[in-house]
Amino acid sequence: MKAVGIVASPRMDGNTAFVVGRVLEGTGAEGRVFGMNGIEPCSACMACKGTVRCVKRDGMQAIYEALAVSDLLVVGSPIYLDHISAQAWTFLNRLYCFIGPAPQLENRWRGPRRCLVTATQGRPAEGHYLPQLGQITAVLRKYWSIECQEPLVVGGCRREPDLAARPEVISAALAAGRRLAGR
Repeated sequence: MKAVGIVASPRMDGNTAFVVGRVLEGTGAEGRVFGMNGIEPCSACMACKGTVRCVKRDGMQAIYEALAVSDLLVVGSPIYLDHISAQAWTFLNRLYCFIGPAPQLENRWRGPRRCLVTATQGRPAEGHYLPQLGQITAVLRKYWSIECQEPLVVGGCRREPDLAARPEVISAALAAGRRLAGR
């Protein structure tokens, strides 16, 4: 089994990366982790409608390759200003190439069929931003028929990563990974 982890945070050594890593560990799958820094947003050029791949040449090309051979997807985002990060939206928008042209909007997804969205936030109340995470899972389900697990939210995060000292976070992330993998 193979898994892709997307760290949609500007910090690849922060809380979001830690949680994504523990979820991947819990899956027991061979995992690859990708950051979204340096990946350009979609420019709506529509070239992908003919190629089924974004024509921009950046780090997203490696992500497309990994997604094509993976069984599981973990998308992690910090919560900024009451929503997921710009990097998380960029990831979703760059999947636009897997939607066929209008009016059919054919599903051309070539990737994992199971996904877990995770978020890290400073706010201790972990249920506060579930509606925003629900938007991500709704898009993944609607356009690509991806089965999304209940989101994993880790609250009370500080700017300096301290999650390794919180056994309840490690336990929850490992358990979420096991559920995602069906173990």
